[in-house]
Amino acid sequence: VELSKMMRHILYDGGKKLIPLTCEVEFLNLYVQLMRLRYTNKVHISVNLPKQLPELKLPPLMLIIFVENAFKHGISPKEEGGVVRSRINPLREKGLLYISVCDNGVGIRPEQLAQLKAALARPGERWEHIGVYNVAARLRLLDKRGRLVIRSHPGRGTAIRMYLPLVELLEEDLDDDTPVDRG
Repeated sequence: VELSKMMRHILYDGGKKLIPLTCEVEFLNLYVQLMRLRYTNKVHISVNLPKQLPELKLPPLMLIIFVENAFKHGISPKEEGGVVRSRINPLREKGLLYISVCDNGVGIRPEQLAQLKAALARPGERWEHIGVYNVAARLRLLDKRGRLVIRSHPGRGTAIRMYLPLVELLEEDLDDDTPVDRG
């Protein structure tokens, strides 16, 4: 059931430029449910949202790419499992939305991290880490202030920080009567 809901999200929302943050978080929760089935108790995830989070919009699949990388490359190689944390905060005074995804996984070796950062600084066609490059490219297209920051320490984990334009839902977006299967 979760997989079919995820596919509907990708097919329905994937063609949109921006979607409500609540939809993205719902999609992330479905993904986490699937990962828990696969990894049982090896993985713990938390998504921290401000209590009074306004209805925000962001490009689809921004969170999932980094959560998936945290599971696949950071946590799954560890026998004891690990934790993935995500925080989302609107930075109103700067007009930006801050998103972080951190894990306590195996981390990225310094030479690999340097290669990744260098490749992110030079946009172009990539066949490795395609999701990360895709997000970085979309951030640049959205706003010149959009950026992706990656920090990692072998044996301690990886932290991804994204800054993207703060876009709030408009009144007409809240009245959208497009049917969406939530069941």
